[in-house]
Amino acid sequence: MKRLICCKFILCLFLSFSYAMEIHFAGNDYIESISDYFTTEKVETTTIRRRNRQSTTEFWSGYSVKSIIDLLSESSPFTLTDYNYVFISTDRYLVRFEWDDILLYNPIIAVERNSIPLEENSYRLVALDMPAMYRIADIIRLNIVRKHLFSEPERNYSAQVIFEQMRLYTDPEPFENIHAYRFADIFRVTSIRNVGYVRLVSSDGLEQVLDYSDYLENAYLVLEEGKYSLRSTDMPSGMWIKDIGLIQTDEVKIIFSRE
Repeated sequence: MKRLICCKFILCLFLSFSYAMEIHFAGNDYIESISDYFTTEKVETTTIRRRNRQSTTEFWSGYSVKSIIDLLSESSPFTLTDYNYVFISTDRYLVRFEWDDILLYNPIIAVERNSIPLEENSYRLVALDMPAMYRIADIIRLNIVRKHLFSEPERNYSAQVIFEQMRLYTDPEPFENIHAYRFADIFRVTSIRNVGYVRLVSSDGLEQVLDYSDYLENAYLVLEEGKYSLRSTDMPSGMWIKDIGLIQTDEVKIIFSRE
């Protein structure tokens, strides 16, 4: 486990020195630098971090995500609500926005923190009232991809029925002190061979849409006090969803009940 973490740390460190932030628009073969769109006036915002009963206010300066996307849509017209806006960091942390999210939170790509300029490979996505799950540091790419609209699956299963046909692993490498089911076994049991996007929803409404081959093929569903949580070596721990309530693809929906 320590060796794996060390290797991933070295890889992320290499990436942080090797990349500046880019924009990639789905359907186009070219990649652009985000700094080409830093043409509007800078926007300032603050964030408040609370830890150990103490609050720390930080001051940020940068460029409005909405303004950047507006500029993109002027040069390559597209319907803003038809796309997702996916920010990816050096450690593969992923945040997916819909256009309504951007209008709601009005985030900025911060290039200064407390009046100190950030390196281009250390830009951050910040907004005052934005949930913590959306706050991403060390951004290397903004992918603009057509929104995947999940069709209503023909097959719905209770998670417990599926798990009865799966092996429960103890301490699957590199994890320790856990009991877990292999995520991939869900699709073996349900006879689904080609898995694309997967929608995961926690019991409190937190939602992630992830590409199966990029993030979930090596994942596990960890059983903890009657609840199931996601873990994967292919994503940073900040993306691990706790207390899963729903797993969905275009072909199948797995529903987790509360006893």
